[in-house]
Amino acid sequence: AGKYYYNYIGLAKEAGIVNGYGNGKFGPENLCTRAELMVMVANALKTLGNDITADESVLDRFSDADEIPAWAKPFVAYLVSTGIVNGSNGKINANNEITRAEVAVIMFNVVDLSVSDTDVEEPTEEATEEAEEETEVSEENSTEASTEEAVEVTTETAE
Repeated sequence: AGKYYYNYIGLAKEAGIVNGYGNGKFGPENLCTRAELMVMVANALKTLGNDITADESVLDRFSDADEIPAWAKPFVAYLVSTGIVNGSNGKINANNEITRAEVAVIMFNVVDLSVSDTDVEEPTEEATEEAEEETEVSEENSTEASTEEAVEVTTETAE
């Protein structure tokens, strides 16, 4: 019996969404970079019939455009040209690990692109405030857990 994700990876590979590292390895439990996710998102949109060709000159506005891996540039260019990805502070940060927040923004932008403007609305102020509160609670719990772990370690060391 394999891991729960084996079939999904196989199906995604068959559909052309994922390709792995090119050496026959996929690395399913590795962390994902922004570039890797952008390639997967663009490939998923391609399987849905989108023409993902774009002029790579749209990447020139990013001060770190030269750091985007060559294999990812056409896909990143497509996502930038459609507004799915916008970068941050003049950078695309292609080689950074992607955060859950960044994934959420990209997924929202994909849905927003895929349906009419009347079907998907920008988040309301109330929804944004709720998300901020949940994030604060999550961060507090994370900090509390880290503090408790630190106390346990200190206590165990002292004994």
